[in-house]
Amino acid sequence: MASRSSYEQVPRTTLGLQSVESCHRRVAEYPAGRVSVNNVNDAHETRQLIGEYGQVASGPIIFMVLTSRSAASWLRSLFIQMSKSDESVDLSRQEGVDLRNIECLELRRVDHRGRRNLAKDRKKTAFVWFCTQEEWEWNACLIDSFVKGGAGHQYLTSRVADDAEIEISYGEGSVFDR
Repeated sequence: MASRSSYEQVPRTTLGLQSVESCHRRVAEYPAGRVSVNNVNDAHETRQLIGEYGQVASGPIIFMVLTSRSAASWLRSLFIQMSKSDESVDLSRQEGVDLRNIECLELRRVDHRGRRNLAKDRKKTAFVWFCTQEEWEWNACLIDSFVKGGAGHQYLTSRVADDAEIEISYGEGSVFDR
């Protein structure tokens, strides 16, 4: 068997990656409509999403942990809703969401991509997370593996361009486990 050159491109399927087109097809097939934590809650869960704003060595971060597969499904549905809606949503005010050191985390759809996706109010810990339709759909795709039960984490904003990095985790254990 011939060895591959270190510069030869490897097909995405060899790496186990899905195509962007297949992800967009699944998003397009997802039903539109309002989503609430109540319609995806497990009977024994009260918290779907736990998070905290703080500083780490690389800079400011909003670290969030999904507590279950249904929580991942709920968040994915919310991202899909955001891709189709002109209404903003304050994630910090949603039932089942516990965001510490955050007064507001407003999700908003915009028509055009800007230089950054997350802006912080300079006087308080209030944030606006704004994405285009395609960016909200991409965020939904990024957490697909959590919906299917896979453990890991994803970075949903840029550490360099944004006022904080948003990291979402599922199944890795967390500092919030008590």
